[in-house]
Amino acid sequence: VNLAAIPDNLIESELFGYVKGAFTGAESDKMGLIKYADGGILFLDEIGDLPLNVQVKLLRVLQEKIYRKLGSNIEESAKIKIIAATNKDLGSLISSGKFRDDLYYRLNTINIKMPPLREHKEDIPVLVSYFIKKFSKSIDSISREAISALTDYDYPGNTRELENIIERACIYCEGGDISGGGDKRKEISAECLPDYIFPAPAKNEAAGFPRNGEFKVFKESAGEIYMAEIADIFDRINRNKNISLPDFMKEVEKYIAADRVKKENSKLEAAKSLGLSLRSLRYILSKSGDNE
Repeated sequence: VNLAAIPDNLIESELFGYVKGAFTGAESDKMGLIKYADGGILFLDEIGDLPLNVQVKLLRVLQEKIYRKLGSNIEESAKIKIIAATNKDLGSLISSGKFRDDLYYRLNTINIKMPPLREHKEDIPVLVSYFIKKFSKSIDSISREAISALTDYDYPGNTRELENIIERACIYCEGGDISGGGDKRKEISAECLPDYIFPAPAKNEAAGFPRNGEFKVFKESAGEIYMAEIADIFDRINRNKNISLPDFMKEVEKYIAADRVKKENSKLEAAKSLGLSLRSLRYILSKSGDNE
């Protein structure tokens, strides 16, 4: 039972049931989920969202094995075992008065901590393989670059976020022919992944500037020579072809981007070495018609 999905004013009646006339619209008796689970196990997900007034009744079920339906004076037995889960810090909720400490200790007989995905990244390749099979019949593998990028990301949204990323990749990435034969096999490449999972380049590095005190040395040595050569090249092109400075910069940008991709044989590695996001590199290449 996902308690977070049930409105607060309905949780009590859903768990414990009610009798006819307990409230407006209660035209007949209704069994609660605790009664349905009698003799078995009831799993309560998101226990941290349980309202305080219902926590009292649940505590009584755990301690005395009895409860009352909403609107009834008759006590009923409840021989059940309860497994509870939450993604919230119950200790903080107890401190803020939003969760009862006696209920916490009653539930905490056996505590199993499920670590977030970022703490067991060795499972990511296995999970990725499972999600690919779940969402696609035409894609059957993923590139090393993509796996590396997925492993480096910290997943604030946990396993659900990884699942969403792979579903998106299966939808938007057509994959490439990696078989070299007639039977085409598809794979997810790093370009199929969302840009936000890639680390953003530092501001100075993204602009291509040397760091800290290195700038002075750069300027006084080879840097001035290179910049003078670039300026001379621009002057000649500007005079012969009447090209503007913005157009010249765009052409240089496109050439450098395409050349780096060719040398690295990887758009992801090229973007990293140039201090660009993968999206920015794609945009530059798309202007030159090389974004294949």
